[in-house]
Amino acid sequence: MPSKIPYQFAFHDRVPKEAPVIGTWTLVTTRKKLTREEKDLIFDSVDSSGLYKYMGWAYPFYHYMKTYLVKYKHNDNTWIEIKAFDKTCIRNSHRTKSGILEIIELPIKELPVQELPVQELPVQELINRLKENQIEYKALVEEKEKNGIENLGLEETEDYGFYQGKLDLLANLIPELEALNNGTN
Repeated sequence: MPSKIPYQFAFHDRVPKEAPVIGTWTLVTTRKKLTREEKDLIFDSVDSSGLYKYMGWAYPFYHYMKTYLVKYKHNDNTWIEIKAFDKTCIRNSHRTKSGILEIIELPIKELPVQELPVQELPVQELINRLKENQIEYKALVEEKEKNGIENLGLEETEDYGFYQGKLDLLANLIPELEALNNGTN
């Protein structure tokens, strides 16, 4: 499952423990509307899948972009999938605008929302469920580490970063919930 927050994809001693703050990520995640220059700058920085990698961390800009199919003049009539804020980003980044034959925006698949009954869950039961999840994520992280994280493929690295991020989140959340629960009893 792809992450909506920066995740670590490289694991060695030179990678910072926390994601470095980068201005473009802050712009995208805090602003409602970007200027043309900001859109073009960010689009030129990310790869065609909308991912920006920096100092062992990956920033998933694709959550804030649309998906396009682009047909180029000198590319044997093949279509290339590109993530971008808009069609203008794609046109502005190409060296000659006449080299682009067609750009088609792919529709976003809206999944039907199912109404679920709201259940009151006692805090202790929630803590127990989170602890079960923590055990599962710890096993997944340990399995990846046992096989060696240095030689993981891209998808495995993303999975590992996702599992590690969830594990870190639970390690902070569970003690806070326990303190809250003990304070209210």
